[in-house]
Amino acid sequence: MEVDLTNPWLFGALVVALWVAVFVAAELFVLDGDVAGAVVRGVAGGLAFAIVYAYIQRE
Repeated sequence: MEVDLTNPWLFGALVVALWVAVFVAAELFVLDGDVAGAVVRGVAGGLAFAIVYAYIQRE
């Protein structure tokens, strides 16, 4: 199965999911365990990264 990472919607969703997974894992294993806060920070960071990356790719 091939994943088409040139599709900006799919790429953005994967980036956000990866950021959320990393933030939640860090929160559970290293920090105090605030999972809800980690999800919010992961979504915000992943979304910001995906938007900036898409903008840079178009320029």
